[in-house]
Amino acid sequence: MTRVQADVLPAIKDWLDSRITTADVRLNVPEKWTTADGAILVIADDGGPVMWPTMSRHTVRLTAYAAGRTQARSIVALAGGLLGNGRPAGVHSVDTDMGGIIDARDTNTGAVLASALITVTSRTIEV
Repeated sequence: MTRVQADVLPAIKDWLDSRITTADVRLNVPEKWTTADGAILVIADDGGPVMWPTMSRHTVRLTAYAAGRTQARSIVALAGGLLGNGRPAGVHSVDTDMGGIIDARDTNTGAVLASALITVTSRTIEV
């Protein structure tokens, strides 16, 4: 058997989607999305170190896109709080040393976005 890094994003996305009602939780921004479609929370994996062959650390980026700053920041704050207090399936641990929320304007969509980084650890899996 060969061990590989786990893809933690689908489990985190599904876990947050079942808990967040103020945004559509996704792995990407839809091509023709606008703020009129409602807020979205995009989950991305910015990578991290691997402790081969047992574990990998993933810098998970939470980015909310919304019509206003307050809404975008509250969605990201909620997602970070949920992850800090819980653990989706397949995630071994969530680092409590999280990045602060930053916000900006997305020039492609006109949305206000807010983003934060959270590090999670996952065990490697056999394939």
